Amino acid sequence: MPTVDEVLAHVGEFNFFQKQTFLLLALLSASFPPIYVGIVFLGLTPEHRCRSPGVAQLSQRCGWSPAEELNFTVPGPGPAGEAFPRQCLSYLTNGHICRGP
Repeated sequence: MPTVDEVLAHVGEFNFFQKQTFLLLALLSASFPPIYVGIVFLGLTPEHRCRSPGVAQLSQRCGWSPAEELNFTVPGPGPAGEAFPRQCLSYLTNGHICRGP
C-alpha cells in the first residue's frame, strides 16, 4: 500500500489547480451553514403583544396594572387558544374614560 508521500509525489505538488479547487469548494461549502442554522432564528415566534399608541398615557391616567392594561386594550386569545394573536389587533381607545371595555 502506498504512503501519503508517494501518492502526493504521483499526483503532483499543491499548484494552481489544487488551490483553485480548494477555493471553489470552500466558497461553495460556506453557503450552506446559513440554511442549516436559519431555523434557529426563523423557527420560533416568541409570545408578544403589539404596542398600542397612547396606551401608556391612558394606563397612567386610569391607574391600570399591566394585566388590566392588557385586558382593556388588546383583544382576547387568538385562534386555537393562542395566548396572543399573530396579528397586531387592539381596541380603539380614543375617548376612553377609565372603565372596563
